[in-house]
Amino acid sequence: MQTNHPLTSLNTWGVGGKCSYFCAPKTVSELRNEIKTQLALGSLYILGGGSNVLIADGQIDASVIHTPGLNGISLRRDTLCGDTIELTAECGVAVKDILALALKNDLGGVEFLTGIPGTLGGALWGNAGAAGESFAQCVKIIETIEKNGETRVWESSELCWKYRTCPWTSDTLVITKCILSLRETPRKNILNAIKKFSSLKKGQPLGRKTAGCVFKNPADNTAGALLDRAGCKGLRIGGAEVSRCHANFIENVENAAASDIFFLGELCRKRVFEQFGIDLEYEIRMLGSFEKKE
Repeated sequence: MQTNHPLTSLNTWGVGGKCSYFCAPKTVSELRNEIKTQLALGSLYILGGGSNVLIADGQIDASVIHTPGLNGISLRRDTLCGDTIELTAECGVAVKDILALALKNDLGGVEFLTGIPGTLGGALWGNAGAAGESFAQCVKIIETIEKNGETRVWESSELCWKYRTCPWTSDTLVITKCILSLRETPRKNILNAIKKFSSLKKGQPLGRKTAGCVFKNPADNTAGALLDRAGCKGLRIGGAEVSRCHANFIENVENAAASDIFFLGELCRKRVFEQFGIDLEYEIRMLGSFEKKE
């Protein structure tokens, strides 16, 4: 365990302050022990690859558990279904590594992960996906640690898979590992699907300091289109700027503070609400507290 640990280098926006306590377990057993210790100290956050999260500036009075050290991944054939392969991965495995392993072994079912950053735990927590496809179609088993410190095993049918919504209740604290059910698929079909999902990323500010899409798409519309029509592209507060190529991304263009990004997001939400009566919901998570300006 470390105290007053800086978090700036552990998120894709490159912002944020220090947390009171920090640990990076290498095994699920270590994770479970750290959770029991940290819960006794107060607020606890789980941090994976650092995408899709905005970390507050200054001192954050909380414990942070960093999961990328939990990176075990393996394949085994499903004995009950000959053409199905089970991919078992721990929560800290990078999403891109899951896709790469599936492609290497001619396994289809996770092509929707193309271009999605971060770790498996975070992707599952937010039900990441694209073009209507998500984990609901391939998850077999998920193991979690609950707030009472107990391990729980979930079947996919027990979870409520909704668009960009966490399928767990408030009693669940962290995902430890997941079993995905994949099927042997001709490589050309997998590559074609990857190309299709990759094409959906055109126009996004790839390679820039962002955290992915800031807002969820509301029903029958897209956040990017609403933000664009509200004149948000190019808006800037401090070192943060709404991307000029896709309005649902905020870029750290010049040593932005986390507060710059937060207040820029609030300005964008206000513009969309005033013009269209739609209250955009954040897709990103907040780590730490932010005070809204009136």
